[in-house]
Amino acid sequence: MPPMTTRLASQEGRVLGGAGLITVEMGSPERAGRHRFRELGVYDDQFIPGLERLTSALRDSGSRVSVQLGHGGARARRAVSGETPIAPSSIPTPVPEVEAETVVPEEMSRARIEQTTQAFVEAARRAGRAGFDLLELHGAHGHLIEIRVHCAQVPLL
Repeated sequence: MPPMTTRLASQEGRVLGGAGLITVEMGSPERAGRHRFRELGVYDDQFIPGLERLTSALRDSGSRVSVQLGHGGARARRAVSGETPIAPSSIPTPVPEVEAETVVPEEMSRARIEQTTQAFVEAARRAGRAGFDLLELHGAHGHLIEIRVHCAQVPLL
């Protein structure tokens, strides 16, 4: 729900609710994927009670709730997660967060890819237990999962 006029208050301006779906910020499925300080945690069961409070409050206001799962990959930083960032290759990556830094991620092995895949599965399960109705996968901005859509011109027949 972006910050826009909805006219969903009463005539006097009292809150009535009405947002159909609210997507909260990105949370990483594993510690190594955290890329910002104070980022939402979804990578451990310890976060479930807080996430439940969040989903309950938003549901009580009449909304459905979604969480975005995303992994910083090469754009994650050791200063945030305490772990070496990971990526498909160890190509140095400029990260212009807070203070500019060039990250050299650890190249993912097949076993590490499987571990990260499982982390996404477990984070999705955790989100379901916490009461989220929907998951959104972050697939942009140079993060670990990046979905690129290529458009082609197709002749009309």
